[in-house]
Amino acid sequence: MKKVYLLLFLLCCAATHIAIAQQKPVVKKPTVKKPVPFKAKPPKIYVPPPVKQTEIVIDGPPSAPSKSYGPTIMEDPSTSRFNKNSICTDCDTLKLEVNKPTIVIYDVKWMADSQSKTYRKQPTENDLTQDYFALSGINKREWDELRKNFPEGDFIYHHVYRNTFITTPNKKNQTLSLLDRQKRHEGFMYWSGKENDSTLNKKSMTRLTEAVANARGEQKTSSYYSSFAKDSTNIERLQQTKNPSINFVANMNTLLQKEIFDEMILPIHLFNMEKVSKIT
Repeated sequence: MKKVYLLLFLLCCAATHIAIAQQKPVVKKPTVKKPVPFKAKPPKIYVPPPVKQTEIVIDGPPSAPSKSYGPTIMEDPSTSRFNKNSICTDCDTLKLEVNKPTIVIYDVKWMADSQSKTYRKQPTENDLTQDYFALSGINKREWDELRKNFPEGDFIYHHVYRNTFITTPNKKNQTLSLLDRQKRHEGFMYWSGKENDSTLNKKSMTRLTEAVANARGEQKTSSYYSSFAKDSTNIERLQQTKNPSINFVANMNTLLQKEIFDEMILPIHLFNMEKVSKIT
């Protein structure tokens, strides 16, 4: 009986071994891990702390001390009217001619009387015989000099002695106002007569011949300036004399004594000038 049990046990073990041998081994596939996407972190931006603004307080200027002003003095009506009417509204207008050179010398005297607060009447040609309105001094000299160097047949001359408004028909439409009766107007103006040319104006009444000649591209000199230049050259030449003659020294001594004595600068007649060689 034991043999039967042993045989059955061996048969069961053999069957079990065969069953295990027939079974295919199970191969485990390796697990593939999915790649984790890279997430870049944005850089951290540094935000500086807010700057505290310093409040600057500027003190205003100190208040002016209280002052008590007197009553406002109103201008006298006659003075106000006098100043308001200084510009002449009914005076002459002079329009220069085109295509002919024009020379203007204006010598307008003060037409206002500040004491009486009135204005004189505009002078006439007959009034030029009076010393007040007459052309005189260097103005007269320049007037005569210009007419000598620039003949009246080729030029238009104007002597303006009244308050006048002068217009020039050039492209700039230049004007010259001599209408203020509280001012003294004195000067010179030249225009070539050409529309493209501007006027030449001067307040200094000297060497006007040279000014006009220069504007016209000519070479002319005032006669008085030529004489002055000639005299200056002679004086300079005489000043270079180093060994004056005996007669010159004696005459110069006499001249100096006479001039000094006549001017009563020194009591020269009380001095012994025999050995005096120089007076400074």
